[in-house]
Amino acid sequence: MERPRGWVIKQALAAYVDREAERYRMTMAALGDVDAKNGLSHQEVTAWAASLSSGNSGQLPDLVCCEPASCSQSCSEADSWA
Repeated sequence: MERPRGWVIKQALAAYVDREAERYRMTMAALGDVDAKNGLSHQEVTAWAASLSSGNSGQLPDLVCCEPASCSQSCSEADSWA
């Protein structure tokens, strides 16, 4: 069954808007974590990245929450990001 061109365009635009809304939500959450100083230092990330090319398994550093009450992700959720 062939769909009308307008329907296809409407579906594509709706999917695009949904993706961009989610991307914006995730960006705002990440910026909130940066403002709250939650996360990893540049040195920790650089050391982790270097460990990947050295043949090590590249164990991720622990996520540090300076103010746990303001952290947008729990530590168990952060572990699942890997």
